[in-house]
Amino acid sequence: MGLARQLVDQRAEAEEIVSEAFVKLYLAMGRLRDPAKASAYLRTTTLNLCRSRLRRRRLARLRPEPQPEPPAAGVDDAATGAADARAVRAAVARLPRRQQDCVLLRYYAGCSDAEIAATLGIALGTVKTSLHRARLELARRLEGLR
Repeated sequence: MGLARQLVDQRAEAEEIVSEAFVKLYLAMGRLRDPAKASAYLRTTTLNLCRSRLRRRRLARLRPEPQPEPPAAGVDDAATGAADARAVRAAVARLPRRQQDCVLLRYYAGCSDAEIAATLGIALGTVKTSLHRARLELARRLEGLR
């Protein structure tokens, strides 16, 4: 559920998406050639459902997503940490789709490079390159954070 929660940022919606992904996995189990790839199927389905939900949300709003505001001077550490987390989420959301998917699968879902490659249907080298480029871009965008 952590992956869905990071993408949609609403607990109830993330739970709904994950439940739907498990239902789709259950219905597809007879069609899976390799049952060992069920977890990759589940992650891919979760990503796709999140993308669809976010697309619908954006179309409903017809306006750009709000940017996080920098923390005010004198704000305590908890508030600063929350602001930092919002800034990181916003920076990840501005990455190209493949880099965003790789970062979310690595750092929020805890997947290995091989699992990311299987989930996204891309080569292992592409995963490594995407993660490298994403880290460089995130470091550039988040330079002001502690």
